[in-house]
Amino acid sequence: MKSSALSFFILSFFLIYGAHGEANFIAKVCKDLVQADSTMNYAFCMESLQAIPKSHKASLRGLGFFSMSLVQKNALRIGRLVQNLLNSQDMKMSDYTKNCLKDCSELYADAVDSVKEAVDSFKGRDYDSANIKMSAAMDASSTCEDQFKEGKGSKSPMTESSKQMFQLSGMALTIINMLHRH
Repeated sequence: MKSSALSFFILSFFLIYGAHGEANFIAKVCKDLVQADSTMNYAFCMESLQAIPKSHKASLRGLGFFSMSLVQKNALRIGRLVQNLLNSQDMKMSDYTKNCLKDCSELYADAVDSVKEAVDSFKGRDYDSANIKMSAAMDASSTCEDQFKEGKGSKSPMTESSKQMFQLSGMALTIINMLHRH
């Protein structure tokens, strides 16, 4: 009896998460992501994963790699944005805003490193370590935004980018956790 239940579970898991080339697979994964974490945005998940041509043939593990790549690229892009803001002669900003941007620059540089470490752990199927490292990358966006909220009259010039970073990191983190449970 146990053997047939285990076989059913393995077959179900394969059909749900291991099928390649299934047209609705990304939609299923995004739906599962939103169910697992209510802060995730279904439309954002679909748009982000479908933008990667090879994602349509990927397994859940493949989508994990793709989502971590998106996080890393986004962290690099935001890091460049912060540096451009700091180097901009046209933008007048308070010392508080400059200090926040400097901190954000460091946070996003650390996030890039954390994602690299998460990918290495993920490759080795060390999902606990991948979870910890991806969580650290995810924290960059909220920590950066929180600094701006603490200053009176200070507004983050990159709120939308930070929201994207949070969503992408959350997608990667949820996929890591989905794989870890199975």
